[in-house]
Formats: sequence, C-alpha cells, structure tokens
Amino acid sequence: DRTVVIATSDHGDMLGDRGTWFKMCFYERSARVPLVVAGPDVANRTVDNACSLLDLFPTLLDIAGAGPEPSVPLAGRSLWPSATGGEDPVDETIGEYTAEMTSQPMFMIRRGRHKYIACETDLPLLYDVEADPLERTNLAGDPANAALAAGFAAEVAERWDAAAIREKVLASQRARRLLHEAASAGRLHSWDYAPPRDAANEYVRNHLDWAEAGPRSRFPPLGGAD
Repeated sequence: DRTVVIATSDHGDMLGDRGTWFKMCFYERSARVPLVVAGPDVANRTVDNACSLLDLFPTLLDIAGAGPEPSVPLAGRSLWPSATGGEDPVDETIGEYTAEMTSQPMFMIRRGRHKYIACETDLPLLYDVEADPLERTNLAGDPANAALAAGFAAEVAERWDAAAIREKVLASQRARRLLHEAASAGRLHSWDYAPPRDAANEYVRNHLDWAEAGPRSRFPPLGGAD
C-alpha cells in the first residue's frame, strides 16, 4: 500500500513501417511508448495529454514528497497530479535528436493533436495525430494549414540554433575519436574495466561438487560445508 509501480519504455520501433526499422525518428511507432501507473491514490482512467520521459523524474520526486534543490532546474513536469485524478493543463512534449541516421539535428514539437517535425535536410512534417494516427498525410504543404505550419517553424527557429547544435555535435565526435585513438594504443579492452574472473570456479559444473562450491561462494567464504 506504499508502492507505486510505473511501467514504461525508452523507445518504440518502426518494425518495417515505411520501410524502416529500429527508432531514430519521431514517427509515433518510434517515439511513442507506454506509460502505466499503478498504486495507492492512482485514478482508474486514461489520460490523453502528451508527455515525455523527462517528466518521470519530477513525478518520482512528487510521489516521494521531495522537491529539487532550488538551484537545480528540472526539465519536465510532475505527472502525479494527473495520475491521481487531477487535470493537467499541459498537453505538449518537445524532442530533439542528434544521433544516428540524421545528418542534421532533428526537432519535434507535439502539442495537442498536432505534431511538427523539422530537419534542415528534410521537408517539414506536420501531422494531425488524432485524425491521422498512422501519420500518412503531411499537412505542412497544405494551404489550409499554412499558418499553423509557419507558427511551428517559427517556434523551432526560436527554440533551437540548428547550426550551433550541429557544430557542437561534430566537435564532440572529434574529441571522442581522438580519445578512442589514444585509448586504443597498447593493450585494448572492450570495456573500461573488466574484472578478472575464473569461470572454472565461478559456476557449478560437473567437475565441482555443490557441497564444496556452496560454502566457497558465500561472503565471507566458509571453511567447509554446513
């Protein structure tokens, strides 16, 4: 009666949709994840507001009755009021992606029923995810949605400096390549630290009787069998 369980995931998977696999994009199949909360005081309902994994940490703090230090700003918002039956006035989530399969930073704004995706090397994407949950109709080029698309484009330009972010990513890559080259000199380990282990004495096999292995595996080791 004092335990709250939150089930979620870090990402989805395209699973062949649109001829693509894995994640690395902001389509719903890739970016949308489950978020299920169970525990005392949790309301039995479904909430449609958009949220992000960034909201989990503020939510956990709220559940524990603790707050962040005043000098530490938190990204995200607590979802606990919404989980316990309250109303959440926020229905948006902001995303950015600067990893594999993109040559330029990719940005996403999901607000209400609309999702806008921007990347300088691609055409802008605007979807009504309520009317078009499979995201088949790009509204960015529709004259009827020109004002909406222009508003999102202006917000992206105000929120992010794509050129500066790209240069920061490239500088980080150069630094990491240099460190990798330096760390690869001499004897190379696949991990920073690999603990030495003797597998012959770590696992019970036919060569080792359990009556002997059991006491030895305890901490501190026993001198003999019980």
